[in-house]
Parts: sequence; structure tokens; C-alpha cells
Amino acid sequence: MDLLFDKAKGIGLNLARYHIGGTFNASNSPQFLTAAWETRALPGFRPQPNGPYDWTADGRQRRTMLAALARNVDEVEAVSYSPPWWMTVSGDTAGAAEMNQCNLKPEFFQAYTEYQAAVIEHYRTHWNVTFSTMNPANEALEGWWLQGHRQEGCSFNPQELTTLINHLSATLKKRKLPTKVAGFDSFVGATLRFTYKFPAALKAGLLRLSVHGTV
Repeated sequence: MDLLFDKAKGIGLNLARYHIGGTFNASNSPQFLTAAWETRALPGFRPQPNGPYDWTADGRQRRTMLAALARNVDEVEAVSYSPPWWMTVSGDTAGAAEMNQCNLKPEFFQAYTEYQAAVIEHYRTHWNVTFSTMNPANEALEGWWLQGHRQEGCSFNPQELTTLINHLSATLKKRKLPTKVAGFDSFVGATLRFTYKFPAALKAGLLRLSVHGTV
């Protein structure tokens, strides 16, 4: 950790990114049970639709994030790749049955942002971690998330992503959390193409445009 985040002993990375996992269902997502891919499905905090939150989940990633904060990173941002399996159409947190298809059930858009906000609030009150931003989706505009694949993900079209971001912004404000909304964690080309198509209300709700690229 010193080599990553310590400014004197290492390269001094100044930002940490925390993935709020979706919790996969073993019967629907057997690909995540293999040793080579088990780390790609991070445990979520509400594994069953009518069950309680499990705040002991995801200990390994939490320890890493707290270690980064102990080394004085400037900020920590949160991101979700997929809704919990029981909010998805396919039951698989890797994606829908077809590419470019939203895997979040229409009736769960608000509940999904409530789940994200609940995690943010818990980390603030119990772990003294304040996320600077929350991105409710990861590479959602690319459309390549597919059932049976080996990484969590969920596609959204521009209108669906607009709805999700606006719900999240309202939910964070309702809970009086200082965390702001970021988007879209897509590659530069997709971000530039779609940014100009989004309505003004969506742009106004974003604190930061986050993009992906390769070096």
C-alpha cells in the first residue's frame, strides 16, 4: 500500500475508487464461482430482496480503501457496476440477455439509488468515510454487458442513465449527504458523443465527468 499511496515511499496516488458490489446469485451467475473470476463479483450489502443489510460484507476492499485513506489520499469516489441480482432482469449481475439492453428492472430505478445512498451513508457514519462523488453506473453507454460474462456490469441508454442519475441526485439530497453525482465512467468517445445529447437537467446534476482510457 505504501508503494501505491504513500507520497514519500511510493508513487503517491491521490484518489481511491470504491466499487459498491451487486451481490451475485450463484445459481444465476455460476461463472463467478470459478477461482479465476471470483474476485470480479464483489459482495454487496443486501444479498436478498427482503433481507437486512449485511454491513460485514466486502471486508477486503474496505480494508484496502481504509489503508489508502490512512496514507492521506485526497478523496475517495464510489461507483456501482451492477444492481443487486434481485433488481436485475436476467438475475445475473454480469448483464442482460442481449447487448445494449438495460438489466435494471424499471420498477427498481429508485430502489437502486436508495441502495447506493444507504451504503454511502453507512460508510460515513460507521467508518468515517465521506465519498466525494458517486457514479451510479460504469461504462453503461458502451452496451457490452452481457449475461454469462465474467464481470459485473449494466447497460443504460442515455434516457435511462438520465433517470438513474436524477434519482441518485435527489436521494443524496434527501439524506443530506455531501456526496455529489459523477458520470459516466465511459470511454472518452462515448462520453463526448452522449454528453451533448443529455438534457440540461442531467448536466446540472453532475459534479464531475469521469472518463476511461488506456495508456
